[in-house]
Amino acid sequence: MTLYFSMSLILLSIFATTLFTAILLFIPIMSTPSYEATMALNIFILLFYTYISRRLQRIFLIEEFVSTIFNVCLVLFIIPFIILIISGLFKGFCPSYQGFLFYLIDIPPLLLLLSSISLILRRLELRSRTVWIVFTVIILLSLALNIYTLLSQPTVRFYSTIWGFFSGPVYDEDVRPDRQLILYKAFSTLIALIIWLTLYRRNGYKTLISILLLIPTIIIAKELYQNEPTRSRIYHHLGGKINTEHFEIIYPLDQEWSRDIDVLAELHEYYYALIKRDLNHKGDMKIRSYIFRNEEEKQELTGAGRTQIAKPWLNEIYITPVSLTDAKLKHEISHIIVGSLIDSPLGLYGGLRGLIPNMAVVEGISVALEPETNILTLHQKAAILLKENRLPHFTNLFDISRFYSYSGILSYSTAGSFIKYLIDTYGIDKFKRILSYEDFKEVYGKDIDKVEKEYREFLNGIVVNPSQSYWASVIYRSKGLVEKKCPHEVASLKNRLIEFNKRGISTESIDTGEEILKYCEEDSEVIIELIKAYINRRDYDKALNLAEKYLPYMNNAYYYTLLLDMISDIHIFKGDLKEAIMVIQDQIMKIPDSDSRRNLEMKRFLYENGEIELLKKFYSIEKAPTTRAGILSNKIATENSLMSYYLFGRLLFNARDYENSKHYLIRFLDNTLKEAMYPDSIKLEAAIMLLSSSIFTKDYNLANHIAEELEQTPILKTNSNPYHIRRYLHIKDFLSYLTRK
Repeated sequence: MTLYFSMSLILLSIFATTLFTAILLFIPIMSTPSYEATMALNIFILLFYTYISRRLQRIFLIEEFVSTIFNVCLVLFIIPFIILIISGLFKGFCPSYQGFLFYLIDIPPLLLLLSSISLILRRLELRSRTVWIVFTVIILLSLALNIYTLLSQPTVRFYSTIWGFFSGPVYDEDVRPDRQLILYKAFSTLIALIIWLTLYRRNGYKTLISILLLIPTIIIAKELYQNEPTRSRIYHHLGGKINTEHFEIIYPLDQEWSRDIDVLAELHEYYYALIKRDLNHKGDMKIRSYIFRNEEEKQELTGAGRTQIAKPWLNEIYITPVSLTDAKLKHEISHIIVGSLIDSPLGLYGGLRGLIPNMAVVEGISVALEPETNILTLHQKAAILLKENRLPHFTNLFDISRFYSYSGILSYSTAGSFIKYLIDTYGIDKFKRILSYEDFKEVYGKDIDKVEKEYREFLNGIVVNPSQSYWASVIYRSKGLVEKKCPHEVASLKNRLIEFNKRGISTESIDTGEEILKYCEEDSEVIIELIKAYINRRDYDKALNLAEKYLPYMNNAYYYTLLLDMISDIHIFKGDLKEAIMVIQDQIMKIPDSDSRRNLEMKRFLYENGEIELLKKFYSIEKAPTTRAGILSNKIATENSLMSYYLFGRLLFNARDYENSKHYLIRFLDNTLKEAMYPDSIKLEAAIMLLSSSIFTKDYNLANHIAEELEQTPILKTNSNPYHIRRYLHIKDFLSYLTRK
């Protein structure tokens, strides 16, 4: 009877595990060994093992009990592993096999821990129902503690001996097994081994081993405690703090930009004032802002490197360094202020009072409030999508379950455009009623389909030129996470590639880039970094062949325009100046006003005016790591070249030498503002850098002087450089704010 009962549990395990793993095969990102597949199997094992725990308790003989547990755990481990491997043989494995590592690090320790808990309960001779309750309580208590960590501490991820690794609701694509996960699983494995050695066939030898195992267990427990994601740990890493009226800013003291923290603090207050005005917000609050050194540090301390984070319920934001025209700071601050308007314990809009966030609203309102400093406005992007019949219907976009079926850049910008239209057309007060969970039709007097029809008619009236339309089409080539092949492994290798390039290690960069291309040819950043590596090795022919091969397939507009810029650079490096200028002339027609177009206009101007050697000297300094002193020692500014003042001022500005940068930029602008031969985009960029330098050095009189001079010219009225004009007006408005204060 006992043997029959044991076999029935094993067969049930085989059936349930096979069925669940088979279901995973129909989910793209889980059909081969991966982080997501491991996370799903972890949850399945917890639920299934809890279900059979009460039935295991009915096995009377301890040997049969242990044998059944062993066989069930073996089934739960081996069957998913084999099925996912077979699937991988047909669909292709990912590089570096991180999915296998996640599986092997997470699943065996989990099974060992669950079996050790079963052994404890068996030795206590508890009733079946009590065993089931104990397992349920342990699992739910562990989950509750992990959720508490997410809600109360500055992190988006958690590690757990029970639940494994959760990378967060907004995790970066670079998700890989790290030291903390290994420590957690080593800790649970040691605990389980101590339990088994103590409770099963105990003898003096096993007792001694279990006592010895306590030493590494205590050491690991201490390290786990020290690595917990707490505010004190982050403050220990960063070390700097500044308080303003509405912000407490935590920042590192050892960075070049740290000396400008007072200006960045004013930028926080400036955005705070703008958002309060735009939202007609009457309340007041204090926000804590963490600014990390770089993405790597932010990834280590919060769980998200590239993704900027806001926690409205904590009044905290977590960001990497920002520039004066960067949209991300205002975006994250707006999450906090908008959150104070929402009737939700988390300050999020969505189902169950924000416990299931509606990301179209949560992110859309913050995107709508961002400064318009991008190449295209939100409405221009949406108008292009409409003309291409790719604009989502908002009944779909605002459906919580369907938001993630669109790529992030499409869903964010489209939701932002629609919400901006609602606010501009009907006023902020009506939209605030939506945030209070009032019915859409009651607020606007019509249902969302009718408002969407009006919105689409509005978009039809927006004029976009061919270069803007093509540029936008490149933006929306990007894929969502579930559509990508090996997203985590590729992201991890990509970060290695970028790091190799920063350190100038061309051979390793090229090897890594070429390995990525075997698995993923659609990552624009990888293509750019690989071309950089070939350029650094002076293998210009390979760099050019790669650039021309992948240009039509670039799925990121920023990298598309950058690649066009790099193609002309490669021709210049090769000494083929005529070909370079032909490429430049052709490329300028394809790119809307942007940084890359300005660089192309600069190269064309220097070539046509016989100053190509100046450009080469500029590149030799700009593209090589150098100090501020190194830049000053390579002075390229000469009396007979006004462009040399612009280029040298730009080098100094990028090196944060704002005092010296002002000197050269003002000399350039004083002599060129009213000269038609110099491209307006270059003059506008020089004005943006000069205003920024004046703000950082608190030379407001100079900034106001150059603004007055610029506004006496027709540059701002022609609107031929809308991207540069929007950025200039943004900086000027910040200057006005500072001057008023």
